[in-house]
Amino acid sequence: MKLGLQKGQNGKMLLNGKPFVGFGVNCFNLITSCYDQEGDNPLTMLCDGKLNPAPALKALETLANNGVKVVRFNAGSFYPNGWKNVMDNFELHLNLLDEVYTAADRLHIGLIPSFFWTSFFCNVFDEGPSVALRNPETNPSKTLAFIKWFTQGIVKKLKHHTSAYMWEFGNEHQLSMDIPWWRPTPLPENSVRMRATQWEDMITSFEYGDLLTWWAKIIHEVDEDNRLIGTGDAVTRPCAYNLAYRNQSMEIDTREEHLTLMQRVNGGIDAVSIHEYTNYPFFMREYGVDGHGNYGVLGEDLGTTNWKERMELFMQQCRAMNKTGYLGEFGVLTGDAFDPREYEMQARAIFEACIETGVPIALFWNYDYFTEQIPGDLTEHGTGVEYSCNERWEKGKLILSLIKEYNEKTNG
Repeated sequence: MKLGLQKGQNGKMLLNGKPFVGFGVNCFNLITSCYDQEGDNPLTMLCDGKLNPAPALKALETLANNGVKVVRFNAGSFYPNGWKNVMDNFELHLNLLDEVYTAADRLHIGLIPSFFWTSFFCNVFDEGPSVALRNPETNPSKTLAFIKWFTQGIVKKLKHHTSAYMWEFGNEHQLSMDIPWWRPTPLPENSVRMRATQWEDMITSFEYGDLLTWWAKIIHEVDEDNRLIGTGDAVTRPCAYNLAYRNQSMEIDTREEHLTLMQRVNGGIDAVSIHEYTNYPFFMREYGVDGHGNYGVLGEDLGTTNWKERMELFMQQCRAMNKTGYLGEFGVLTGDAFDPREYEMQARAIFEACIETGVPIALFWNYDYFTEQIPGDLTEHGTGVEYSCNERWEKGKLILSLIKEYNEKTNG
């Protein structure tokens, strides 16, 4: 029997040969919290020559006790200094991951590591993302060599774990592609480049699709179980085809055009990712619409008006591409003071839609073991990662109880 999640028929995911459905959470700083709470400073938690796994292990124990089935997390770093730190201490990093995965095996939690959350690792090598990542089969860039080394090192270390459910490239990289309002990113310190340019920095959808296909191949070289490989992307922009194929036009795609663009980007992988959020007050104020539905980034423009329609469209797209799909992030971003009844009503709409339309995995954004509430903070950032909570928050108790309830419904 193959380990990890496998692609089944009609958009299903399989675990141990049986259909899998699981609700879970993002825990962005699961691993970076073992460096420090920010994950970007020198190794401040070294103990007997290794990183301190205690924060990650405690978080997993708590999530398991609350019925969480799947956890998505940042498997690398965020800013260049943090990436340099991970590179310089890679064996410690691998051993930390191995210890966390061993705990997840015991707790029966599946893990989804997001390898390259941002493209800031390109700055470590003073290479613009586009120049560094295009034509990966022939490009001699230092960044691509690092991607292969980092990816295969982690996969080789973790592939024997039952908790290694799938592999994911990064986080929402496609949102910075093909955009007419692109602005150069700051050059790294001591850069030998004169200035950042769009040609050097802004990767296109076509380049990204080629990169994902190449990345999948290098994983298949070392993962004999051929686990699912995902992108970690948000919803595809409603004008994505026109941006890519028609010289950055922002005309809204037809559904056929939209599917063509999704196929081009996701052609080499087998698990399509989207991120969707409900923003009730914003849509009520701006459009006077029923905020109990969700238009999200894509919905209104392609004809969906609630969560069920949105998820059904997504799964139809996956089936048309002969792929599976997952809701890598979801949330209810009210922008108002927390109202348990309103929040629960909107959250249940998401859970119900996923079950009714066959979405295999849906992950709440975001569980942060460390964050504390700040009175009057309507953005719900608290003291930690944006839009986070935990079991000490009323919102956290509610969302964890819903995850447990719906996992029990779908898994007996």
